[in-house]
Amino acid sequence: MTGFAPTDRVLVSPVYLAGPGNSAVVTRPLHAASWAEARTPAGRMLSSPCLRAQIARLPDGWTISYAREPLAVPNWTAHFTRDTPAEIVSAFTTTLMRGLDNDHKDFLPGGPHFTPIAPGDVLIARGWKDEANALFQYQHSPDRHAYLSLRQYDADFHAELEGGVAAERTMYAGVEAANGPRWHADFTSATPLHLIIAAADALSSPAPVRRRPHDLPERHLPFLTIRSAAARTQPHAARATTRSSASAVPVARTTAHMRLANPTRSLR
Repeated sequence: MTGFAPTDRVLVSPVYLAGPGNSAVVTRPLHAASWAEARTPAGRMLSSPCLRAQIARLPDGWTISYAREPLAVPNWTAHFTRDTPAEIVSAFTTTLMRGLDNDHKDFLPGGPHFTPIAPGDVLIARGWKDEANALFQYQHSPDRHAYLSLRQYDADFHAELEGGVAAERTMYAGVEAANGPRWHADFTSATPLHLIIAAADALSSPAPVRRRPHDLPERHLPFLTIRSAAARTQPHAARATTRSSASAVPVARTTAHMRLANPTRSLR
């Protein structure tokens, strides 16, 4: 990559091809909320003050789990591979952090933060397209480099937690063919939808993210829009780094987009 020094900062889009970025984007809000951190030979473990949520930073990525009681079998898990952009992981973990005090009841039907949309609706509102086959429903980005899939069949809960079957929802991105290098994030079936909505909002956000030039994946360079972060001194560029919250996404609540037979679950 030419035109930038190794120490420069650049603004890059789309986020899903920008590389993992700085892990502090994920950990800094957790430390500020008094999550405890322990270092083990396998990696770093962060625990919520209530001890019901755990986030492990391991060599293969981030694993998040939640149980209704400390040390109980998890109700759900999410896993982000190590190349997942930190902004997408952080959107999920900070939303998790903010709902722990009351077991996320504020985000359920009747709660003040409940939004009757599904993750796919966020993507459709931003111009992503629908596809489906016998096993999965997909939304894909206009450039077809990023996807959110929804498993169309039921699976055993324990097999899903142990990784024996495909997770209910998976988001992933890459520029090679289907079997080429890519990052992915898996969400088991009981994962609260508002957490996946937050991740989908970050996945599809048009706002650029900050990176160092040498941290950008070389194979993604032809598909990235890159400019100097110094341009942020201009008003329009300063606004470009502001990320919207999932609740602010302007989703058209049409029958085709909603399809909410059960308010807590959806086809997207």
